[in-house]
Amino acid sequence: MAIFNGKHFKGIIGKIVLKVQKNGKLTAQSIPAQVPQTEASQKTAGIMGNASTLSKSIRTSMSSLYGDNYPGTMINNLSTANRSILDHCCDKETMTYAFQEDSFENLAGFQFNDKSPLSNFLWVKPYLTINDSKNQITLTIPAFEVVEQLKMPNHANSCEFYIKMGQFALFGSTEKSTQLQTLEILPEQTHIPETQFQFDIMPGCLGVVGLGIKYYKLQNQVKTPLNNKELNPAAIVGAIFTPGEFIIPKPVTVNGKSKATGWSNMSKLKLNFAEPEG
Repeated sequence: MAIFNGKHFKGIIGKIVLKVQKNGKLTAQSIPAQVPQTEASQKTAGIMGNASTLSKSIRTSMSSLYGDNYPGTMINNLSTANRSILDHCCDKETMTYAFQEDSFENLAGFQFNDKSPLSNFLWVKPYLTINDSKNQITLTIPAFEVVEQLKMPNHANSCEFYIKMGQFALFGSTEKSTQLQTLEILPEQTHIPETQFQFDIMPGCLGVVGLGIKYYKLQNQVKTPLNNKELNPAAIVGAIFTPGEFIIPKPVTVNGKSKATGWSNMSKLKLNFAEPEG
């Protein structure tokens, strides 16, 4: 539809687009015909859509680590990283996916705020291990000396490590976020021993673990938050895909009432499983 602004019509009339340029001149051009997608472009679009859906779920599960303190480029950067992974793990002939335990390892080190990379503030490297027999992922933060290996910004004298895991049943199109875990570091502490955090994970799921640091000025038992868009170290520590087949848990009845499982639907995630050879 075209609109008359007192001098010119602007908008669409039939198959013609009317535009007023900066110099005041009116231009008209035809609407470009839709170009049909090729089979290859449709497949690419499918991978991109799945990457976007997975990335959104990861961001949501990790949002307590970074809040509003992230750059606008973060969303696209995470989608690009996941698109590369899914493209690598996808059989383009059958459009099926096969994942190994380390298929998503390139997510390790992804910064939610590249203006304050986590590695510039914590000079030891947290790492993940998996115990398949217990269906459990462990995050280990090696022992460190606070003054030498933990950077404290101006006015900060305490901080908290926020740790979170999201798990994603990629072939079941469902997800579950785990409870936030924390490690508080007070002004009088000079040495932090090795610390471990355990997360239960279902077979056939992707577990993504992130860590963020929240800085405070602690005075008279009052904590003043100091994080902002320039200071917000938070990153994905690691990502592990667990072997096995995912079977969504059934609701449990407690005192005659059905208890939710905590799993929610990822309806836009459409990943077809590649049957193993033989």
